Amino acid sequence: MKILRAWDSGRNQIRCIVRNPETGRTNLQDVKTEWFFYVHNHHMDENKTYFNMLKEHDKVNRYEREHIYTRVYVDREHASELLDRDNSFVWEYRDVRLNSLLKALTEKGIPHCEADLSVAQRWITTNDIEFDSDLKVVFLDIETDDEKISGQPVPGEFQILSIAFVDGQTGTKAWLCAKDRTLEAEKVLLEKVAKILNGYDVLAAWNGSAFDFPYLKVRMMIHGISIDWRKKFLQDHMKIFQNLGPKVQSYSLDAVSKFVLQRGKVVHKEKIFQMFLNNRSLLKEYNCEDTQLMYDMEQKTKFLACARQINCVGLCPCDDVYVSRKIDMLLLKQASIDGNYHFKTKVRKSEEEEEEAKKFEGAFVFDPIPGLYSDVKVLDFSSLYPNVIISFNLSPDTIIELDNKDYGTNVIHSVNGHSFRKDIIGMLPKLVLTIVSERKKYKKMMEAVTPGTVEHKTYDALQYAWKALGLSFYGCVGNQHTRFYDRRIAEAVTLGGQFLIKSVDNYFQSQSIKTIYGDTDSLFIILKNDKILPTLISNISKICEHIVIKKHNCSKSTLEMAYDKGFSKLVILVKKRYAGYLTYLDGHYLKEPKLYVAGLEFKRTDGCNLLKTKQEELLKQLLSEKSLIAKEAVLFIEKLRDYLFSKEIKLNDIIIGQKLTKNVADYKSLTMHLKVVEEMEEDDEEVYVGDKIMYFIESMDIEGKPVPRPESKFEGVFDRIYYWNKKIYPALKRILDVVFTKINWKSYLIQSSKLRQGKALIGTKIW
Repeated sequence: MKILRAWDSGRNQIRCIVRNPETGRTNLQDVKTEWFFYVHNHHMDENKTYFNMLKEHDKVNRYEREHIYTRVYVDREHASELLDRDNSFVWEYRDVRLNSLLKALTEKGIPHCEADLSVAQRWITTNDIEFDSDLKVVFLDIETDDEKISGQPVPGEFQILSIAFVDGQTGTKAWLCAKDRTLEAEKVLLEKVAKILNGYDVLAAWNGSAFDFPYLKVRMMIHGISIDWRKKFLQDHMKIFQNLGPKVQSYSLDAVSKFVLQRGKVVHKEKIFQMFLNNRSLLKEYNCEDTQLMYDMEQKTKFLACARQINCVGLCPCDDVYVSRKIDMLLLKQASIDGNYHFKTKVRKSEEEEEEAKKFEGAFVFDPIPGLYSDVKVLDFSSLYPNVIISFNLSPDTIIELDNKDYGTNVIHSVNGHSFRKDIIGMLPKLVLTIVSERKKYKKMMEAVTPGTVEHKTYDALQYAWKALGLSFYGCVGNQHTRFYDRRIAEAVTLGGQFLIKSVDNYFQSQSIKTIYGDTDSLFIILKNDKILPTLISNISKICEHIVIKKHNCSKSTLEMAYDKGFSKLVILVKKRYAGYLTYLDGHYLKEPKLYVAGLEFKRTDGCNLLKTKQEELLKQLLSEKSLIAKEAVLFIEKLRDYLFSKEIKLNDIIIGQKLTKNVADYKSLTMHLKVVEEMEEDDEEVYVGDKIMYFIESMDIEGKPVPRPESKFEGVFDRIYYWNKKIYPALKRILDVVFTKINWKSYLIQSSKLRQGKALIGTKIW
């Protein structure tokens, strides 16, 4: 059975949305079902009298044995379908009966499994239920009366004046505009909007969850216009781009469309209400272009389609935003199919339990040996953690408890001392293998069709969907808030990875090969002769195979190491901070060396451009064949210092960017970029969560703290000493300290506060 959404609508009843194959319309369908949780058979047998009593007193409907567990069927006491403050449906229970039963079982020391699942979750995971991916999509954008708006608009506060649509399948456009600024005209407009929306499943809007969607709901509710929002799936295009797309400075529609399409929003000086009154042709152009930009970006990126596909794969409605829920549903489904294991009922952990759960050892990072090196090779384990899970068969259903039976030789001994069964394939390895297999299938299908075609884009979105699930998989396994978290398994994965990477390092030492750095799944070694790499890699495979099969009794090893990168020269500062000239990458020798930077300001988005430019210049000189000498390095720093204090500096050189990661109200302290946000909002500038807030440091206040200002307020004055001492020189000094150890680079910091003169320093030679 294919559905679009399902929820609990009454005692033992599911209400779901299905599509009528003849009309193509979606309908509500009620399904009668039974709900149950699990108790292990040996607990049932040990407490047979007690469970018989529960049934006699109608606490339980019936029992049903299934493999090594018993299903305990109980009626759920459903309350009602309600509307929350955002005019969204919520479904609640008053499960006094169930809760008292679970409490009684817990007090008697009888474990129970999966009693936290809703009726819909139980129905989906134990039946042949799929989520429909063939959905009708419409892009929309609303324009509201902004005459009285100051700052960020409150959804639903003012009248909707116009709305634009683009059909997601055909690209057909539509534009609706109110006749005038009366409530009667708005009602007529929204009645037409409702008719259009009823023909679609998915509504997509930029920043829709914060503005368009709640605004539409509120204004329609004001006018008594009914839309069954349960049958509508709301995709916030901006949030999905933030999750799946490249990182950009601003997530405004204008900025992102310029990045993706090289064109932005229609430029206008008038407010929306002024265009509505005096220039409706411009309002139409502006409104319609917003939806066209979203449509065109989706045609190019397919991010919305990918997000919907991930949800279908993960047995969730297409507007569900939590990846952990997809992994949860997939594992519950696999548990239902296998019958070997069911998860303990998920309950809220105490603070002490949460702190204890955090205490497991993570990835191992080798302490780097700082310095400037030649002939550096990087060898990397392919998908280390997933392959550790597969090779050691790490899974909740394969871990052997102390009271379990003797499995003889069918036992895998993990690195952290826990034992796992090898006579069955665990749920986690099965899902990892499925994810890898499905992605390979769609990648192969993608390679067989012409790039740029609809088929190619579809297969690309599908393979990316499986990739996204795979990348999220271990993160969920190691998250203590998920139902499938088990510290023993999480630690078996990380310690297994540690043991393997250290074993490879020991092998290199035995071959007199120097390791200068290592990070989780890779090792940086000094090796002049590339020709011996195939032999080294082959020997590493044999070492891993010996460790996994011979030493730990695994059935097979899927672990492979490969030559990932080669550097002609590399400078290492500290953990995760290095730079070098690449000569080999992804199986190919490069015709021209390419600068590769990790963790340094040159690659970070919060540094000023003057620093990035000069850091890149310094790195290129240090890493070139004719490397920079100490005298030249000193001259480089002196010239840069003189330039900063004696020239007219452009805003682009000193602008600083800091990402707004959450709502302003959620920050605990007033950071510099929040001060800038406050000033921007006072000037009626749009600011979104995810935006990069651009500012410069104008001066220091009386307490000696920097004063940030929005980029729009730059008039040539900025604090040059702050920039040199805090933003520019320290990042260069860290590199120079490593390469030229005999020079006192600290002496180039500016000590005197008397030099803080703002504009007066321009054109003045101070050294």
